[in-house]
Amino acid sequence: DTDRSRGLGDVYKRQAVEEINQKGEIPIELFVEDSKGSPSDAMNVTKRLIQKKAAVIIGPMTSNEAKAAGPIMQNAKIPSLEISVTAEGITEIGDYIFRNSVPESMNIPQTAKKTHRLLGYETAAILYAHDNEQHVTAQKYFRKTLEEEGVKIVDVETFGSKDSEYSAQLTNIENAKPDVVIVCSYYQEGARILKKMREMGMNQPVLGAVSYTHLRAHET
Repeated sequence: DTDRSRGLGDVYKRQAVEEINQKGEIPIELFVEDSKGSPSDAMNVTKRLIQKKAAVIIGPMTSNEAKAAGPIMQNAKIPSLEISVTAEGITEIGDYIFRNSVPESMNIPQTAKKTHRLLGYETAAILYAHDNEQHVTAQKYFRKTLEEEGVKIVDVETFGSKDSEYSAQLTNIENAKPDVVIVCSYYQEGARILKKMREMGMNQPVLGAVSYTHLRAHET
């Protein structure tokens, strides 16, 4: 993926391999492939790495990719460490599938309970990407936890990951007058949504899931 954070991840992996190889104890050959955040590309990349006889695969980095490529790795019996993958059902693919991130089912209930305690909001609206496994999972646990906390969900809106216009959804949310708005998206969409909200005069606090924490989301 061309995202800067993923690019830095590749740099760190290369550095780690260089350090290990310099010691000369366990020589490692590193293959680097770009799945571009696409499930179909992730499947093709996985097949190429299997053909190259990779002993372990680090990645992919999104839940949609993991759901697509995971069964291929499992069937090939190649261990995979999924990075930043937080949707439910990932490690259930099989015993060769691992991840290094806390799943949304554990992370979001803590976020929702703590922010509810600190901010004291009584109503909430949710806006999420309906075609992304991670964000579908995130909104599910936000909704479940907040309802358990006694918060009323006054509106739920969706958008597609490739959308760039959110006026209709935000107008519906504005009319519902929630105390807080929950946005489950990647930081790119999240930043645009937040900017549009402020342009519309919507000044409610905004809560997001783990993929919303990139520094660029706060540059708006």
